[in-house]
Amino acid sequence: MTSPAPAPSPGTAPAARRRGPRILVGVGVALVVLGLVALVLGIVSFTRTLPLGILDGDGEPGPDTIASAEAPGEISITLAAEEPVTIWATSIDRGQGPSWKVEVRSADGAPQRTTTGVSATTQRAGVRAVSVADFTPSVAGTYLISLEATETTGPIGHLLVTEAVPVPTFATLLLTGIGLVFVAAALGSLGVTLGIAGAVWWIVSANKDRRSVDPYAPGTPAPRG
Repeated sequence: MTSPAPAPSPGTAPAARRRGPRILVGVGVALVVLGLVALVLGIVSFTRTLPLGILDGDGEPGPDTIASAEAPGEISITLAAEEPVTIWATSIDRGQGPSWKVEVRSADGAPQRTTTGVSATTQRAGVRAVSVADFTPSVAGTYLISLEATETTGPIGHLLVTEAVPVPTFATLLLTGIGLVFVAAALGSLGVTLGIAGAVWWIVSANKDRRSVDPYAPGTPAPRG
């Protein structure tokens, strides 16, 4: 009588070959983290171009204001040479506000040149602040800044003076912020793609290792006899 042949013993598990998937997942996670960092830096850079500190939560002059007065009115302020400032007018936000006329004079009464760049607007608590002029003193000294309403239909507001953001700096911050947001999107997308690919590779490798250890594992093809 012939005894039955012994069942084949499970083979020895091969060395796990998961270094590639781990590297891929690690690179994916690192890219996602870098994308988040770029996104935060982009948002910070972009918000630095916004006039967020002109008004406080109650619509009054905010922390970025270096001088203020009721408008129509005037301000006497000491300024450093070549340090630009922005002049703002505020009014209650009820449709079309008043039109303003800005004048800057030196201590001896000589009129000074102002410029009108890109108009900025901010609004809080029903009060709107609009930049009406920029002024860069050629010499240090005391200057008189006046703001008059050319139309009296609007309510009286405030005359505010803040430090100006130079145009090159403004453009740099704006473009940097936008660029970092795009970089963040690209890094995040690539990181997620690599992470998913690495995870799939990892699962497939694990299944192959399991089948090599146990020839009777589910999914293993039956031996041909």
